[in-house]
Amino acid sequence: MRVLNREYFILMMRFILISFIFLSLAGDAFAWQAPNISDVRFGTHPNSTRVVFDLKTKIPYRVNSDSCGNVVVDFPSGRIAPKITSSRNAVIKVKDGVIEDIEIGRIGKGVRAKINLSKRGSSFKSSLFKNPYRLVIDVRKSAVIRAGLHKKDHKIEVIIIDPGHGGKDPGAIGRRGLKEKVVTLDIAKRVERLLKKTRKVKVIMTRRRDEFISLDKRVRIANKNKGGLFVSIHTNAHLRRSAGGFETFYLGESKTDDARAVAMLENSVLELEERPYLLDLGRELSKILWDLRLNEFRIESRELAGIMQTNLDKRLSLRNRGVKTAPFYVLRGVAMPGALVETAFISNRKEEALLKKSSFRQTLAHAICNSILQYKNRFEKTRGFTE
Repeated sequence: MRVLNREYFILMMRFILISFIFLSLAGDAFAWQAPNISDVRFGTHPNSTRVVFDLKTKIPYRVNSDSCGNVVVDFPSGRIAPKITSSRNAVIKVKDGVIEDIEIGRIGKGVRAKINLSKRGSSFKSSLFKNPYRLVIDVRKSAVIRAGLHKKDHKIEVIIIDPGHGGKDPGAIGRRGLKEKVVTLDIAKRVERLLKKTRKVKVIMTRRRDEFISLDKRVRIANKNKGGLFVSIHTNAHLRRSAGGFETFYLGESKTDDARAVAMLENSVLELEERPYLLDLGRELSKILWDLRLNEFRIESRELAGIMQTNLDKRLSLRNRGVKTAPFYVLRGVAMPGALVETAFISNRKEEALLKKSSFRQTLAHAICNSILQYKNRFEKTRGFTE
């Protein structure tokens, strides 16, 4: 009997020990199977570096600086995706003159990321965004370093105005024959005149007359002239004649059928391009390059689009269709914040009549001009940081 009791006791102890080990491993496995920090990435700009923490959902965080001025980001309930680190800690090398590296590791039940700066005196700003959720840390070079590089740093001095369509590409055509290419060029010239009166910026037009300019060339014009801001002007159209209103887009994936339709309409000019390879955007732009372009000026472009939509809403009595994202080709290539304005529906009989009026075009021009200046002032006041 004693022998049996002893063997039973040993078996029970083994069972308890194995169960404890199994539960411990299962608990760790569960924690790693449900990460809420899906990626950590960075982008380098001339005088700043942006670090982005991609989040699965909104989670608590704290951003502070240590005694050396490095940026410390704590996620008390954070869980790191396996692709970021295969162990408890990881180091992402940056070494771009602003940030040396980013150390990521578990601390307690959460995650800590330490952004080690290259020089003391750098400043930073944190912002949480949604759709999708992401925490953005912008780190700028110290004032001493910046002064040695550019005296006019964080100034927007060149504005690129892009009148949509032109030449053999008429754009959308209204029921009474009004052509989009005519309207957009006229509005663009009005915006140019208003901006020149302020003597605050230099204006570059991608076209000044009724001529066909490929989307690729428009991008090259903008980048060659080192624009600080890109605004493309269009009129909207829809098969449903009653559709109306104004909307502003910035670069991103289409989230609605309407946004997808607008992008397809504006990108359809690619069929007139001399280089047919431009038609296949999917294969020509790798996922990595697309992600870099998509996120490089996303925050600034969204702010610009928001300002544009607000100013149009103040001046127009049309339906406010809101700010949206779509993969417009012309916005993909410009190396600056950009927005595309759909001023009104040329396919709507009442709005086509408005678009024919000089007074309505001037109202649109004033709204666009004021939006550009408002964004410029805000950008320069915050020295490159968007709100």
